[in-house]
Amino acid sequence: MNEEHNARLSATVDKLLQESNERLQVHLKERMEALEEKNHLNLEVDRLKKQHEDLSMEKVAILLYAI
Repeated sequence: MNEEHNARLSATVDKLLQESNERLQVHLKERMEALEEKNHLNLEVDRLKKQHEDLSMEKVAILLYAI
């Protein structure tokens, strides 16, 4: 009976570990996707800042040329 009890406990622990691992894998996947999206948005912000800076410099050049 002790061996049977140990076998059931071992099976329960294995099941719980598997379920925990699956949840952690899902969480990791979600975090990696969020990080990828954040990196994409940061690149887009940098691109837009550069575009804004270029347009501002162009506007200044036009204003100076008009003077």
